[in-house]
Parts: sequence; structure tokens; C-alpha cells
Amino acid sequence: KWIAPMASMALLGGCAAASGYPSLAKRPFETITQAPASVPAPPATPSNPELLAQVSAQLAIARASQPRFDEQLSKSQAQVAAAAGAGEGSERWIEGQLGASRLEPLLAPAANAAATIADAYRALMLTSLSADFPVVEAAYIEATAIAERQAQASLQLAARLSR
Repeated sequence: KWIAPMASMALLGGCAAASGYPSLAKRPFETITQAPASVPAPPATPSNPELLAQVSAQLAIARASQPRFDEQLSKSQAQVAAAAGAGEGSERWIEGQLGASRLEPLLAPAANAAATIADAYRALMLTSLSADFPVVEAAYIEATAIAERQAQASLQLAARLSR
């Protein structure tokens, strides 16, 4: 019986005019009247000839590894094809395994060159805008692609042996 009047008084209390509390409307100094000044881009760092020479040398190593890898890949593919259907542990199977394994050491030059270039690429990304960045980025993309193609070819050849 007394709950309804109390509840209505509590609800009506929220409708009373607020006094002494600040308005939530924007104040004049909170309104932006001017566009913020644009922040100038940091200046590009000058070219680093030593870095470019190192990246160029590593890219040359990756490129030079491709013909030798392709030559061995062709030989290894022939050995793996000859091992097709041979029982595990047979002479043909062993020859196929040896052929596939001959690719392993040939993966290192391109993979190492790509890793070295990747280090330079990451360093340039983290430090500043560099005039060398486009050159290093292009070298990184190319060396990484060479290393990945070689690794994929090796994995595919090894997978043919396990079938």
C-alpha cells in the first residue's frame, strides 16, 4: 500500500530541474575554429651505398643459385621418376632419395641471401624513410621469390618419393 506512493516520488524526483550542475554542451573554447596544421613528413635519409652494395651482392647470389639448382632439379627429377613404384629400401628408391637430397645444399645460397636482404629490409622499415627503401624492397621480393620457388620444388620432389 505504501510502495506505490514511494515509487512515484522516486520517479518524479528524477524529473526535477537540475541546479548547480554544469551543462554538458560544448563550451566556446572546445569548438575547433581552425584546421590543425599539417605535420610535415620526416626527411628521407640519404642513400647508403654500403647497404645497397650488400643487398646487390646478396641478390646476385640468389640469382646465381638458380641455374645450378635447376640443373640439379632436372637430374633429381629423373632419379625420383625412376624410383616411382619401387619398394621402400630398394636400390631405385635409395637412388631417388639421394637425388632428392642433392637439392638440399643448393637451397642455402638463395635462402641465406633472402634472409640477409630481409634483415636490411626490416631495418629500413623500422628506422626511417630511406632513399634506398624501394631498391631494398624490390631485392627482398625477388630474392624471397627465388628461395621460395626452390624450396617448393624440393618439397614437391620429396613428396613424390613418399607416395
